[in-house]
Amino acid sequence: TGAIIGSQPQDLKYKNEITFLEIGDNNIIREYCTFNPGTGEGGKTIVGCNNLFMAYSHVAHDCKVGNYCVIANNGTLAGHVTIEDKVVVGGLVAIHQFVRVGMLAIIGGCSKVVQDIPPFSTCDGHPARVYGLNLVGLRRQGYSQENIHSLGIAFKIIFNSGLTLTHALERVSRECVNSEEIAYLIEFLKHSERGISRSCGQVKK
Repeated sequence: TGAIIGSQPQDLKYKNEITFLEIGDNNIIREYCTFNPGTGEGGKTIVGCNNLFMAYSHVAHDCKVGNYCVIANNGTLAGHVTIEDKVVVGGLVAIHQFVRVGMLAIIGGCSKVVQDIPPFSTCDGHPARVYGLNLVGLRRQGYSQENIHSLGIAFKIIFNSGLTLTHALERVSRECVNSEEIAYLIEFLKHSERGISRSCGQVKK
């Protein structure tokens, strides 16, 4: 199909060190996709299982892609990007180096992503902004109405309250139902190094 798997990383620091590219099972890799191995001695790019990479998508050096993701046509992951499970990256999306995209997030086509994308979110824009929960994805994955409602409350606290992220997460931990999803959301946001994509205004459930 013209895909190029394992060509040298596109990184000026690369000096022909031994680096790695690991790709799991049942991935669909379409026309002219490019996958680069890691950079620097022992560097590694890791792609999980059951993903769809549409034509011309690019996975740069040292990226980590989870399972059951869709990277649409011309989706571009710069170096060291992390894409967690069940993420949808729209066509012509460009994701900046070291950005993390949380589980079950969906990013609209042509977006420019320069900061971390929260799990369970719908994002779009240039730069990408958070619009709300990925309700369709959550329902398709069988999340209960109680869990979805709790995530909606958490999103409104984080993005609409005007609190700093630290204070917003403290409030979420106090006010939202204690669940794996809420705990994961808090931990993901706590460990952001590039910062979190802001909301487009008043985030809706």
